[in-house]
Amino acid sequence: MGSKPYISGIKITEVRIRNFRSLHEVNVSLDWLTVLIGENNAGKTSFLDSLFAAIGTGRHSISSEDIFIAHSETKIPKEREIVVDLLINPIDETTGNIRSSFPGGSYWIELWGDGISQDDDDNDFVAIRTQMKWDSNERII
Repeated sequence: MGSKPYISGIKITEVRIRNFRSLHEVNVSLDWLTVLIGENNAGKTSFLDSLFAAIGTGRHSISSEDIFIAHSETKIPKEREIVVDLLINPIDETTGNIRSSFPGGSYWIELWGDGISQDDDDNDFVAIRTQMKWDSNERII
């Protein structure tokens, strides 16, 4: 008899990546099972590493080696930023379906508090942005 899957109460539903390694501009909607398929060096690992950096798992930092460089470029443009956006929605812990709001008193409300936003239909969501850019001294911040 199989065990019941753990449902955390949230789901990452969309990922947007800009200028991370080979991923110049990528938008991915995630479902319960999302399979990354592609040739070697197509960006599958870069996609996962960008998620890990954004949520603080595994790889915890982004460095200058991670900045996208086009084939026609010889050096990194100093105005180029890496951006990884995550859209997180609350889900029903029993059914796993997306719900309109985080339940009162939940861990997520305590964690995110005022960081919880609402869309035009009054549905709760959390947006997390991880960003890397150059400061005025050409250091990565």
